[in-house]
Amino acid sequence: MNNSNIIIISVCLYVSSMLTIANAAVVYTADFSNISHDEKGGIGPSNQVDTSGVDWTIDISSATLSAVDDFFKVNNQQFEGQDIDGEAIWLSPVINISSFTNINLSVEFNEAGTAESSDFLKASYKLDGGTETFFDTNGQNIDDFTSVTATHSGLNGSSVQVIIRASNNAATELHSFDNVLVEGTAIPEVSNISLIIGLFSLVILSCRKKD
Repeated sequence: MNNSNIIIISVCLYVSSMLTIANAAVVYTADFSNISHDEKGGIGPSNQVDTSGVDWTIDISSATLSAVDDFFKVNNQQFEGQDIDGEAIWLSPVINISSFTNINLSVEFNEAGTAESSDFLKASYKLDGGTETFFDTNGQNIDDFTSVTATHSGLNGSSVQVIIRASNNAATELHSFDNVLVEGTAIPEVSNISLIIGLFSLVILSCRKKD
């Protein structure tokens, strides 16, 4: 193998690795670690809601937070729901994914206490405002499940929204979730592709002249 071929192969490998690194991207995340967001959500005894200063929303219209220790809120730098008495819903913003492909979704789920068949913690999504669909892996967790990570992969579209539904009915039952993550592969800009092709062409021409 002559020097020209070695240089061309090296350039190809370098460009490929740089594109892979540059294109991997976090599109959206909610990890509830901001101390100022503690207590954001819904609390008892009268279904009070405070989502000021955050980019997500909740719907507790089908829940009954009837006591001061009933809640569906950020607590201990994660999102928790206790003694909800009905269904409570957490909704991410509608996330623009038009500049990305191969979207992957994930969220960490935890459960404490002794649950029943009516208790659950579920993860779903809406793609381009369409039908709500459960995550493929651990999207529907019913009764006792301890700790799991819910995931869904390979989505493509213009927008996505993550939805988490919880239900429990006792002060000794707690559902929590954390690290809501949307990742994707950035679509390279045309100008960047043209620049790479141009540089690669110059390298090939230079090597041929030297040979």
